[in-house]
Amino acid sequence: FYPFTRAGTIGPTEVVINPAVVSGRPVISGTRIVTTIIMERYRAGESVNDLATEYMVRQDQIEEAIRCELGGLSAA
Repeated sequence: FYPFTRAGTIGPTEVVINPAVVSGRPVISGTRIVTTIIMERYRAGESVNDLATEYMVRQDQIEEAIRCELGGLSAA
């Protein structure tokens, strides 16, 4: 798999690409939640808190998925 992280961060990555999971699309680590879906719903007006609650993940994971879609990540 190919983990993504922001420059200078330490610890587990929140967004990964794994060819065996959803055809290699970026997903929140440990889930099959595609980052593009998160971004579409966020742009439609849903809050980070609402998305985290609905998908049963942490808010920082939702924020990282949004950053990924905005191109704010660099490969580790």
